[in-house]
Amino acid sequence: MRTLSGIQPTGVPHLGNYLGALQHWAAPASHLALFSMMDLHALTTVRDARALRADVRTGIAVLLASGVTPSPNRILFVQSRVPQHAELAWVLSCVAPLNALQDSIHYKDKIASAKSPTLGLLGYPVLMAADILLYNATHVPVGHDQVQHLELARDMSRAFTAAWGLPLSTPQAVVHPATARIMSLTSPMKKMSKSDPDAHSRILVSDSPDAVAAKVRRAVTDSLGPVTTRNLNQRPGVANLLGILAACTPGGFAPAQADGWDAKQLKQAVTDAVVSTIAPVGREMERLLKDEAYVDGVVAEGSQRAAELAEANMKRIRRAVGIS
Repeated sequence: MRTLSGIQPTGVPHLGNYLGALQHWAAPASHLALFSMMDLHALTTVRDARALRADVRTGIAVLLASGVTPSPNRILFVQSRVPQHAELAWVLSCVAPLNALQDSIHYKDKIASAKSPTLGLLGYPVLMAADILLYNATHVPVGHDQVQHLELARDMSRAFTAAWGLPLSTPQAVVHPATARIMSLTSPMKKMSKSDPDAHSRILVSDSPDAVAAKVRRAVTDSLGPVTTRNLNQRPGVANLLGILAACTPGGFAPAQADGWDAKQLKQAVTDAVVSTIAPVGREMERLLKDEAYVDGVVAEGSQRAAELAEANMKRIRRAVGIS
């Protein structure tokens, strides 16, 4: 078993990122686990080099603060420091089915809002497949919105093997259902997102207790009275807050425990639980950002380890396709 996980360096992660991914990444593992800051993917939308470099360092600091620390079986690296990612992406693009890329939900969503769609947006799943197959990862933790990309990676792995005769991994998705979808505080029918123009829609792991309290107080609920488990499917705002409370409560929190609560009681409980969850992460992140030498050293060492694994596999791939 070998896992690969990645996150884009697009600012400080929000609560959904932490609950859906980062806290799971920090769990001890007996297998080799690779964790990458995916800065090449960020180039599809980012046009500020200085901001991107700063976001990479911030992202690494957040991972370390969340407990994703280097070890013999845990590698933390930056995608662009391993050029084999881009090399394998080109090789895979030569077998990637164009119609499947054009039908990708991610691509359709992006071109709907893009003034001028780019090849990078279309090829995003190809680079993602390269990220995975470069290390022959067998399992990939993803959110529900990334499952289609993983299926495309499996398809490209099979297509490559059919074309060149060299088996690559066929990775499986790992989705943590309890915390896979944390919704927007202001629009609970939408997933919490860093790109939402409303800053009150999301809680960042760096938010102070006062900032968390202010955002939760403004969270959308409804006028249907006290909390009850009988009609949560009709109360997305309340259901979202209960889901956050459950995810931030050690041992979990059953919705029935909140029966009879009013909105104020629910929001206070959510605030307390969220603050206790993210405050230690935010404090450690701030400390690490002041220690640039340590963070940069972690990146250099981890990227070197990842590059050695990547090169070993790329040698096999180059021989198979005849470019070595």
